[in-house]
Order: sequence, then structure tokens, then C-alpha cells
Amino acid sequence: MQCFWQTELKLFHNIAMCNSDCERQMPIRNIKPLCPTRWLIHVPAIKATLEQYSPILKTLEDAKANCSPEVSARASSLLARFRDPLTLFGLKMAQDVLSPLDSVNRSLQSPAMTVAGMLQCVKTVKQHLQSKRPNDRFAKLLSEVERQIAEYELDPLTVPRARKPPAHFCGQVQAFHTTSVETHYRIDYVKLIDVAVQQLHDRLLNCPGLARYCQLESTQPLTGQLSDVVCQYPELGEIRSLQTQLDMFLSLPESWWRGTVVERQSLAGELSLSCARPAADG
Repeated sequence: MQCFWQTELKLFHNIAMCNSDCERQMPIRNIKPLCPTRWLIHVPAIKATLEQYSPILKTLEDAKANCSPEVSARASSLLARFRDPLTLFGLKMAQDVLSPLDSVNRSLQSPAMTVAGMLQCVKTVKQHLQSKRPNDRFAKLLSEVERQIAEYELDPLTVPRARKPPAHFCGQVQAFHTTSVETHYRIDYVKLIDVAVQQLHDRLLNCPGLARYCQLESTQPLTGQLSDVVCQYPELGEIRSLQTQLDMFLSLPESWWRGTVVERQSLAGELSLSCARPAADG
């Protein structure tokens, strides 16, 4: 797909400029490939694709009909994928769940972020993700997707054909099968939310290493007191020497150091409280 967009970027730009949506001053964003290690480009790439879904379809149709056989074959395959309503639905669900996580990633890269602020940020995003579980939130998302499916003239969403599970899994009991589109795809949506929430808990909130760092950060160095957790870090040096250096630091005029420390702590707190606002506004 990356090769296709590199060779057909001019074609996409021309079709996008002629699109009625773009005539209303909608900015044109390049379609970028996803990178498994650069998390900050995932949500912008998904957002750019969703905002320009119609120009993408027109570009693929034009490339399929007018480009070289190699590009035409790629365009035909991509067109079939993009005309699948599940592609649009999957991108919308991914954007809804990944946007709060993208806010976390951006906040954690701030030089003023503290460990305590990071954990508070993660707790806020975890609560925000859990608030998406009610049925009305998914119903609103599904309604928006169905409106776009009709706008782009795609096939409607349908429930996949039910498969009968092996008898040794369910015995004589009748297996559960969903009968509506909303019920079927809400299960996948809730699974996506649960995986994100569980990973935030296991990797960050329930991480022993981060808990120790948080204790080290909250040892109240501004009062001249060091806790026993400092002994777990030999790289800090002998505790009595560190205590001496801390006493020398605190002997300086308070106006030299307190303003900087308070400013960093205040900024970290603001980041932790506002990390989920972009996702909530969206």
C-alpha cells in the first residue's frame, strides 16, 4: 500500500481537490503507512484515512481503470478492501479506542511529566475508556458508521454466517448466536476496550518498578528526608553522601529552587488531568 500511495499521490491530490467536501476548505492529508514502533502516527493516519475516505475510493477506482497493470492490480485489491464496510467500521472503532491512548503517549513524552503524574494520567484514561462500555455509546458509534456507509454507497453491515461449534465444546446446549448487527459487533468493541484497559493496568498501574519509582519520587526531598527506598538504587550512591548533598542543596536560598520544582509538579498535574480531553472532545 505504501508503494501505491507513493506512485499515485498526484492522482489522489487531483481527485481530492475536485471532491465536494474538499471544496469546503477541508485540508488534504497524506496517507501515511503505519509503523509498529511509532505509536504517535497511528491515530493521525487513521484520522486522515477516515476524513478522506471518499477521495480514496475515487482514487482507487481511477487507478484501477487507468494505471499500469501492476498498479491496477494493487488498486483493485485495495478497492475491494476499502469498499468492505468492516474496514470503515474497524477504523472507526480503532480511532475511538486509540485516541485516548494517543493522548497518554503524547503526555508521557513531556520533560515535565513525573511518575506520579504519569500514573494519574493512566488512571484518567482508564476511566475514560471504561465509560465507553454502555450500550448507548456503541449505538451512537454504529449510527455514525451506518450513515457514512450509506454516504459512500457501501454494502450494509450484516451478521456473519453462524457456525455450529463442536459438540465437545457446548454439549447438548444450544450455542449462542447473535441475531443483530449491533449485538454482534458490540462484543468486539467491548473486547477492544477491555484489552486496552487490562494492558494499562498490567503494564503501568500494577507495575512494581513504577511503584518503586513513585515512592522514590515522593520521598519528600524538599524537606530533607530520604526514605529507605533510596537504598534499592546503588547508582544514587551511599545514602549518607546523598543526604549531605541534599542538605547542601536545601541550604541555598529557597527562591532559587522551589519555583522550578513547583512549576514542574504543576505542569505534570495539568497534563495528567487533561490527557483524555482530546478523545472526549472527539
